[in-house]
Amino acid sequence: MVRDTVRRALAALEVEGLVETLPGKGRIVCDGTPAQCAYRRIATDLRGRIKNGRLAAGDILPSEAGIAAQYAVARGTARAALATLENEELIETRHGKGRYVRRTPGPPT
Repeated sequence: MVRDTVRRALAALEVEGLVETLPGKGRIVCDGTPAQCAYRRIATDLRGRIKNGRLAAGDILPSEAGIAAQYAVARGTARAALATLENEELIETRHGKGRYVRRTPGPPT
């Protein structure tokens, strides 16, 4: 009974754009902008910087902690934004060194 109530409440929050479900990961709180969660906003901003050349091929990206501080979000939110860009093949992780703008960007998204 309680689980059903919680599920209905979470579904209502998702409809309002306040919560987003990430399959296999759980739910995250959105920033209040309809259908625009914080990690998406960060990914959109960084993607724009890459595409307009402000972040050039080979440039190092700020760390998760740096992005979290800059955007006033949790490190997990920063990590989700970076994972989005990595999945789009715009950035790459170099173990022990950080994340960099790919020299040969992946397909446009």
